[in-house]
Amino acid sequence: MAVKGRDVTADTFVAVTTDFAQAVARHYGGHSFLSLASKLLWLRFRDPFVIYDSIVLSALGTRVADYPGYVVAWNERYARHEAAIARACAGLSDSHQVANEEWFRRRVLDVMLLGGD
Repeated sequence: MAVKGRDVTADTFVAVTTDFAQAVARHYGGHSFLSLASKLLWLRFRDPFVIYDSIVLSALGTRVADYPGYVVAWNERYARHEAAIARACAGLSDSHQVANEEWFRRRVLDVMLLGGD
């Protein structure tokens, strides 16, 4: 399954991710490839994709393999911490321009959750 930039919007990325994961599963034996799919799509497009990670899943308290629910919980948590993340990243921006990028700030939440926010 080829994913084109025109296929990716804030409204479609959840379905694109789950469809891509299912396509990979069909090709490679039926195992769930949701984590792999989300990471590959994030690497290719960055926003609006949300990386599906088992440790973050645990921190969010969502059900396994429920990517739509995971994305809702992730976005709620991001909204709660967005201002603090932006302030922290602003302190880095003089020496690290990438800290000004939205995709970078969104990844900061993942790192926070990996550490047990």
